[in-house]
Amino acid sequence: MAWVKEASNATSSASTTCVVTVPTGGFPAGHLVVVGAVAVVSGASNPNLTVTDSKGNTWINDRTIAPITGQLTYVVQASSIVTTTLNAGDTITVTGAGNTPNRIAVTIQEFDDTISGKDTGSTNDNGGTSSASVNSGSFTTANADNLLVNVVGLVSAARIPTAGTNYTLGTKVASTNGTGDRAVYAQWRYVTSTGSYTTPSTLNTGSIYGSLGQGYIISTGGGGGPRTGKAKVWNGSAWVSHPVKVWNGSSWVEHPAKGHDGTQWVIGK
Repeated sequence: MAWVKEASNATSSASTTCVVTVPTGGFPAGHLVVVGAVAVVSGASNPNLTVTDSKGNTWINDRTIAPITGQLTYVVQASSIVTTTLNAGDTITVTGAGNTPNRIAVTIQEFDDTISGKDTGSTNDNGGTSSASVNSGSFTTANADNLLVNVVGLVSAARIPTAGTNYTLGTKVASTNGTGDRAVYAQWRYVTSTGSYTTPSTLNTGSIYGSLGQGYIISTGGGGGPRTGKAKVWNGSAWVSHPVKVWNGSSWVEHPAKGHDGTQWVIGK
């Protein structure tokens, strides 16, 4: 289980929304989809960036910085564990209520991991200074198996990011149309033990930035071990077991999957 694909869009003029079209392959039910967005506004009040989609899935703002110090720039990291499949051509919309954003840039990352919740220890925010060394700050995970996702909003849209050690970098998305340009990128990594983690990345030259970090808990098999067990499929409302079958010479018969309970391999874990 891992990262699957990304999508993006940006506005180049004043607009209350930025609409991203779901790409080929869609975002299937059960997948985690993470949105990173940055916006600059003309007034001082928080534009309250929120995320919705054309199928009515639930989106939650996991982390926000509003504003980056002295810049009227807002960064949000939002996520949804998709319940109604988003097909190619469906839309995901980031809306800035209140003051109309002058620019919005959006990056979307899809993961096919089974997520059981959010690691409350795996959150941190940082930013407001100008630096080529970007970090959301360190945090200590409360759960062993985590997907750590870092969203970074840049005041200087032209900067070139490099992923931190053990992180995978998504495509930087920029809103470029003169004064008020902004950019956003995401990076992520998997961890399998509790500990103190950071979300470092670097830029080719310094920029004022806002950096967000969030841990998503990956479901585990019996005994707290790695993800094991029977294959599952989505039946429209829940993940259900899909029996593995083998050929016995004359017909396909069910082959009982086994998982580790912390001591031994047992059927049905």
